[in-house]
Amino acid sequence: MVKTERYTNLDVDFERLATRVQTYLQENKFEVAFSKDPIEPASWFFIQARKLDALRTIAGARRSTDITIKGEPNRFEVTIGRVNGARISSHQHPYS
Repeated sequence: MVKTERYTNLDVDFERLATRVQTYLQENKFEVAFSKDPIEPASWFFIQARKLDALRTIAGARRSTDITIKGEPNRFEVTIGRVNGARISSHQHPYS
């Protein structure tokens, strides 16, 4: 399932928002992969997170959550989706 929310007129610092999401996930025992637009200022950030849990791995229920933040500070969208059987990787995001 994928959910997208769009935001306007908020003047958001993408780097700070993405870093805070990444930190929250790590503090809550998620394995996290992070990538961003190589062009400054970055117009997208991609975070992939998977819960660190041996029981889930043994049971074959490895799922990851993909979070994409893209747009401009005053007009952007956040997409969150679930991927079954996913591996955390340092692959390039499709926007690159």
